[in-house]
Amino acid sequence: NQIGGLTAGLGNVISANGDQGIWVRDNTSRLNQIQGNVIGASAVGAALGNGAHGVEILSAMDTEVSQNEIVHNSSYGVFLDYGAVTNQVIQNTISDNRYAGIANGAESNNTFSQNSISSNGALGIDLGLDGVTGNSNSDSWLNYPEISESSSISTNGTMIVAYDFDLDVPANTDGYRVEFFSNSEVDPSLHGEGENYLGYIDLVHQGAGSENFKGSFNANQVVPENANVALTLTEKLGVTILGSTSEFSRIRNGGLSVCTDLLADPDASMVDVVIDENSPAITYLEALDADGNPVTYAISGGADGNRFVIDPVAPDALFDCVTIRFISNNVVDNRRLSVAANSVVRAGQQPDPGNYEVPVDSGRDNVYDLEITVTDINGNTVTKPLSVVVRNVNEKPFITSAGMTEFLERQDVSAVVIDLQSYDPDADDAEGSGLTYSISGGADGHFFNVDTQSGELRFESSPDYGSPLDSNSDNSYELIVRVTDDQGYAGSQNLLVEVTDDPDKNDVRVSIKALLQGPYDWSSGLMNDDLRSSGVLSVSQPYAAEPFNYQGAEALDLDKVELTGDEAIVDWVLVELRSSDDPLQVVATQAGIVRRNGDVADVSLTGAGVSFAGVAAGQYYVSLRHRNHLGVMTAEPLSLSMTTELVDFSHAATSVYGEHARLVSNDVALLWSGDINQDDRLILNGQGSDLNVMLSTVLVAPGNEGFNSSYQVIGYNAADLNMDGKVVFMGPANDADSLLGNTLSHPENVSFSGNFIVVGGM
Repeated sequence: NQIGGLTAGLGNVISANGDQGIWVRDNTSRLNQIQGNVIGASAVGAALGNGAHGVEILSAMDTEVSQNEIVHNSSYGVFLDYGAVTNQVIQNTISDNRYAGIANGAESNNTFSQNSISSNGALGIDLGLDGVTGNSNSDSWLNYPEISESSSISTNGTMIVAYDFDLDVPANTDGYRVEFFSNSEVDPSLHGEGENYLGYIDLVHQGAGSENFKGSFNANQVVPENANVALTLTEKLGVTILGSTSEFSRIRNGGLSVCTDLLADPDASMVDVVIDENSPAITYLEALDADGNPVTYAISGGADGNRFVIDPVAPDALFDCVTIRFISNNVVDNRRLSVAANSVVRAGQQPDPGNYEVPVDSGRDNVYDLEITVTDINGNTVTKPLSVVVRNVNEKPFITSAGMTEFLERQDVSAVVIDLQSYDPDADDAEGSGLTYSISGGADGHFFNVDTQSGELRFESSPDYGSPLDSNSDNSYELIVRVTDDQGYAGSQNLLVEVTDDPDKNDVRVSIKALLQGPYDWSSGLMNDDLRSSGVLSVSQPYAAEPFNYQGAEALDLDKVELTGDEAIVDWVLVELRSSDDPLQVVATQAGIVRRNGDVADVSLTGAGVSFAGVAAGQYYVSLRHRNHLGVMTAEPLSLSMTTELVDFSHAATSVYGEHARLVSNDVALLWSGDINQDDRLILNGQGSDLNVMLSTVLVAPGNEGFNSSYQVIGYNAADLNMDGKVVFMGPANDADSLLGNTLSHPENVSFSGNFIVVGGM
């Protein structure tokens, strides 16, 4: 199961619950992921809390709790108990909870790594739920690094962290990992929390009692001078697999030099330096002797001595130390070297040392050997060998594709916008094998999808240059794309997609509103959708036969037929553009649908209005026709373009072609009902009578064996003037009355003649 996710938009706000925010329980519950959620606060950071723990894991196994914000909860931030094992709590922010940030009362083998833990009411990590658990070999908990009164963790305002601590743990084939954290304040227990994750060192312990570890490493950030640094110890179960984690160590800061003094003990061997690959500095050496006199250093030998350089003390340095670092060849950007297959570089190019994937040491095993000679002012020299071990670290992948691309409008939805390319300095990760793509944000990211394996980016629906949907409405779509390696390390890039105009696909657009008299309800101001609700509405456009002769293939999506409410489908209509020079000449036709509120849309039902592809912008008459109502047309040609033009035939003030071309009452205008034979006239009696067509439809209908004029014909039929799904000639709710009423009450039929002919405005 997964709650949330690391892709933008997947995370949840889980706050203000009466009990736990999230509860995972049962020993059959495994491989759950809780990622990217805010647990205990609002989306904008307001403290809401939950009634108990932020996350509670009882008996469950292999749960990953990562990259969440777990804050302001009324008990523990994360609580594990009742046999909850092999769970991982990593890279979370856990702060301002009432009791401990992480409370583990379950078993020892749960991993807590790279979290930011601070300002909680009790310990940062509490094993056993009893406060600080002193180091002991008689319990199941992993001992934390012991920082005695004579040792410390020291910082000097740079990225250097010097350490001196003791450790008493069993031997472990895969070794241990020590993680370092700085804190703005010291916990009352004097055992730190872990506000800022600084990095780690890996070490091997012989398991024969307490051992001392002293050295320095480069943190992932500048660390303030005399920072409050606390440590945790985590058992390693493999190169990248972690097991049990200890509580935080005691905090003791200051008092330890961050630089090595080779003259202090000339006979002592230098401890091997282990560095992360591509580290900017390897080690630091004292630039002054014990009397404050300057000393000089030289790389005097070693199989790989030519790979190193010594930098003097910088003028603005905070400490008197020289720096040993790898030499840079300044020939090629190593990030772009091809190492995925066989770790080769192009001819004539020399990679820099210190890249784990492309070792250039003499043994090609990432162990660089050199000799350092120091000379004091009296000419005394000390030469010591040093081995520098380069450790593999997971490096951030990055996207190499350009940050801007163009895309021609209105292509097929399968068209690829851009095939994202990426590179991971780690040799084991490549596109399709370890690297995955996602869309992580951007104002217009929701308009796209990306193939997680190939990186092919596509629009969700094809963009239209004339109707831009991007946030700025300027056809410049902004998004953020991300590539993530198999350990969750991600690199992002802003991407701008410029949608361009396709002259061959220019069109004009018109938004039409019209009301049909037959189904119109004066009390609600809406038309009925009885044809749809009774299931008789034609799925395909009904205007193929004479006199319309329209051969379009428009058809309705059956799922969209189920739409209800004001936008429910009433019936099909025919929208026409006519020549400005000759309104009898039809330039373009499209079948659309009219909704209950009078809006006319194309069959996609995705937007307002109807588009005519391939029609040049210009002046056109706009007309609307229906299968049993008189059509209507604008009184004058309108200027149409890719910008949607509104034509409201339902508004009495809209000028239309012909006199009394609509039934007008107050401000509402309706299309006249009754043109059953579709000759643009309403005829009650005489030749061409629409009433006779209605009567004939009833009398000869299959099933009306008695030729009964009161028989009801069910179905989609032009004689159904009130459009309720049945033709009724006589009796309640009959269709004949509307034709009779329109004929006798027409404004031009001053004599109320039954032989009056209502002529349409087309």
